[in-house]
Amino acid sequence: DVCNIPILPNARKYADQMIFPGGAYDNRYHYEPIVRIDCDLDEANKMLFFDPQTSGGLLLAVPPGNTDLFESEMTQLGGAFWQVGRVTEGKGIRLK
Repeated sequence: DVCNIPILPNARKYADQMIFPGGAYDNRYHYEPIVRIDCDLDEANKMLFFDPQTSGGLLLAVPPGNTDLFESEMTQLGGAFWQVGRVTEGKGIRLK
């Protein structure tokens, strides 16, 4: 679940000092209105969600019907993975 997302080594050390690239603040400004976090997180953890260094290629979506296959393939490859959320129907907000 989203409250238990693994954090990269040393990321929390810098997060506790609120040391983030400018892109993290831009991401938060643009995406926070359409992202729902269903647990109580401190500011540092919230910012880690929007950090462009840790979200890009590390986050992907798998259709619900394919999760078993994905998990099986990742296990065979020795890859680490965590289910951290889900995509739900929304209002169709278009970001500029």
